Amino acid sequence: MKRIYQGRASRVEIADGKDEHGKAKWKELPDWSLALWRHHEIFQDAVNYYIVALAALGNSPQSKLTRLRGLLEKVWTSFDKKGQRRSGMGESLKRAWQMAEPPTLAEAVERFTKPLFSNGVREVEMELAGESLAFDLGGEGSIQQGGIEYWPYFCQSGFKRGVTFPREAAQLAKEKALHQLPRVIWNPRVEAHTSLLQRALKQAYFCNLSGGGKTLPEIRVKEVFQTALTALEGAGHITANQRQALAAKLETKRPDVFEYAGGSINKDALKKRFFGFLVFKHLAPDLAGLEILRRIYARPKQKLKQKRSDSPQQGDLEVRLLSLGEDPIKLVRAKAGIIFRAFTALPGWRCGSTSDELHERSAYAHEISAGECHQVAWKDFDVAAFKEALKVYNQFQKNVEDREAKLDRLALKLLVMDGERAAEGYSGQSELERGIRERLANLWQVAKGKPKPPADAAGEEPALPRFAGDPRIERLRKIVNDDLAEEYRLTDGRRTPYGLRRRTMKGWGEVKRKWQQIVRSGERFSEEKRRKLKAALDELRGGEKREQIGSHKLFEALIADEEAWGIWREPDDMHQEQINKHEWASDPLEAFREYCEIREALEEVSSRPLNFTPADARYSRRLFMFTDVCSFGKDRGEFKHDAKALAVTVPVALSDSDGKISMRPCRLRYSAPRLVRDRIRAEDGAYLQDWTQPMMRALLGEKDDRINPQELQDAAVQLMPDFDAKGKLRILLNFPLDLNEEKIRERVGKAGLWDKQFVSWKKGAQLPFLRWEQEFDGKESHRWWDRVSSFRVLAADLGTRHAASIAIVECGTKRDGCSRPIGSAGGKDWFARYRTGSIVRLPGENAEVLRPESPLDKDGLGKAFREELYGERGRTADDAECAETFAMLSALGQSDLLNDIPDAAALKQRLSFPEQNDKLLVALRRAQNWIATCVSWHWKLT
Repeated sequence: MKRIYQGRASRVEIADGKDEHGKAKWKELPDWSLALWRHHEIFQDAVNYYIVALAALGNSPQSKLTRLRGLLEKVWTSFDKKGQRRSGMGESLKRAWQMAEPPTLAEAVERFTKPLFSNGVREVEMELAGESLAFDLGGEGSIQQGGIEYWPYFCQSGFKRGVTFPREAAQLAKEKALHQLPRVIWNPRVEAHTSLLQRALKQAYFCNLSGGGKTLPEIRVKEVFQTALTALEGAGHITANQRQALAAKLETKRPDVFEYAGGSINKDALKKRFFGFLVFKHLAPDLAGLEILRRIYARPKQKLKQKRSDSPQQGDLEVRLLSLGEDPIKLVRAKAGIIFRAFTALPGWRCGSTSDELHERSAYAHEISAGECHQVAWKDFDVAAFKEALKVYNQFQKNVEDREAKLDRLALKLLVMDGERAAEGYSGQSELERGIRERLANLWQVAKGKPKPPADAAGEEPALPRFAGDPRIERLRKIVNDDLAEEYRLTDGRRTPYGLRRRTMKGWGEVKRKWQQIVRSGERFSEEKRRKLKAALDELRGGEKREQIGSHKLFEALIADEEAWGIWREPDDMHQEQINKHEWASDPLEAFREYCEIREALEEVSSRPLNFTPADARYSRRLFMFTDVCSFGKDRGEFKHDAKALAVTVPVALSDSDGKISMRPCRLRYSAPRLVRDRIRAEDGAYLQDWTQPMMRALLGEKDDRINPQELQDAAVQLMPDFDAKGKLRILLNFPLDLNEEKIRERVGKAGLWDKQFVSWKKGAQLPFLRWEQEFDGKESHRWWDRVSSFRVLAADLGTRHAASIAIVECGTKRDGCSRPIGSAGGKDWFARYRTGSIVRLPGENAEVLRPESPLDKDGLGKAFREELYGERGRTADDAECAETFAMLSALGQSDLLNDIPDAAALKQRLSFPEQNDKLLVALRRAQNWIATCVSWHWKLT
């Protein structure tokens, strides 16, 4: 159970030496809220810096990084979003590089790529290096785990110890051998070619080589082989006699074993494979040695399958990343030293001390040669920003993929319903129509002319009607495309070829029922029946109900001729057989309306491109997790919680008087009322650590022991600057925690009673159906009827007019006149009886609230629970508002809506303020409809 506690920073202190006991002293930091805001802003700049660095590596048009750079151009300078004016990414890079003016996007890209080009890096190498990063860390989990590994690949000049790059040629060969070797050694034909197998096997397939090709000294070789023989004998892969015979060979042979990294064989399985290789390669390259290998490698059960990618595009990218024959990151580093500089190695940062160690620097190869330092000031800060930048990029790519998938689903639906004809409506040359036309053509080609409906959320294919060959659809097309096209243009403001909407079809079900009572199945068109149909339609749209009927023009067109009648008339047996055979629509108008709405959705999503949103300190903030950038929470460590003082010590990026940024330990004091509420602290300041909300405490009772013990020192700390309603800055701290709800379940006492007593569904999910005798499989620890003689159930039904209806039902073996049987268990019949119930109301639903007595109340109880003054009807309108309602209805010519209300005084008694507004909305819609009709008449006359 995740829970986030929040505190509000009240003061920030910085170290001020030590007292006489050697403990740190603290003094208040001046303008501390602005200092924390600046730290927050620096982190946003770092995130944007790494996003631009990644985008700068793209060169080819098909690269996602190149397309990302095109999106950055739209937000490089100030831009508007959601009514807010936001500074562009250029401002972030200006602050990062300490420039007088924001750089252009081209200038920023040049800053990142120029050092690479000057060191001989090719465009394809830098692009594939960036794409390998985006590909390998393509999800939040992989970013969290792999970010700390990949950041040094891109930004560190060296490493503390040897590293293996993801697509290093030797590593790929090792992985390939690992997959293919079992099939090779178990192939019967290899028994006649063991010498060939010996030459083919390389030590690099089984471990990571080190030492630049040097071999181990003789004494070390003997130690390795003795270890190998002992391990293989202990695992049962060789006998004691074999061990002695193989050891004897070492007396006359001196095998060449290359130096290797012991960490690359740190697991038992890896060690056994390596030791088996040593024996076969150097001591027994024969059938006996082959048999040892076969004991180590299990016989493959089936043909090894090549790993398939999630999509053809992803598979193509994997091939591209391997196209250079060596890891692209390794190739770039071999020439340039790094791929781009660390953010905290920029000139605006100050280091506490300098170092000559390459793993603490972020310098290009030519800078290292020139003796330049470029030391990383705060690596953990860099890694956090690097990860966040990858999260931003990946989230955007996921949004792009989701959008494309949505567009494909919509386009597929059109193709399923209308076939290739769906593309005819997009014959124009606008960018929108060309894009939709190409999408439809591609999907039709991929489906080979037989598209299937896209699966819904449950994985099932929805049933979609087909239009091909349906004469009813053809007539309907003519009605909405030709006959009513001008009507739609005039009322909706534009020509809409497929203009059916839900609003234009409002009341269609009732209209169709009326018409089908007048015209029976198989009955032909006649003028007399047409007039009756028109009269029925006029009757439905008369009076106040006319707002409940859709487009009058549309409905009148549906009774104009014989073909139009076929759209809604009940089909005869022969026609029904055709409908079933060709999967035509049972209701063509409803099906065509769905088709039109799918088209509109496709056009709307296609015309609304996704825009990249850079990190922004106020409007699109990326929160900084203090506990991710330091060793936090250790009792003797520097950075930790001091819950007794409601303070936490964390590292903060502070600007010095000369503008240089450095990491400084700071003590953040805060207030957090919820800590008292949930018994983490007592009201007198005592340290409780109970983590129990008041409702849980009331349920479980007051006991001395803690219900949910959890140390505050386990909580992470996150910085979240915010602005209140008046625009004033406030600094909030988030404390996310994972609390174990099992402790509470155990204390309730009934959790064990009902464990595995309900019907399970799919992956163990419990459904609200109690098991009866025939539904137990014997794996349960008990049967519920053995432990209870009765039980109660609280049932809730969510409503629309009010929040919910609840009822308490008591179940037991006692029967009375009001009970109902529910089943038999334990040799007894069980019955359920309704005990009590209530309606749960929210404010605005005539809920009971605690309020003072008003002049309308006559009970004399003072402050008490009473029905709210303004419930579901809303407040009472005053005299001026009632007069204004009458005046507006008169001006719109709709006074008939209040025919039975003579004056404003009566209106005040009859209709509340919201109800008067409802009347005014009806009047406004009528007036708009009349204006549209007048415009139509005027156009036709002129």
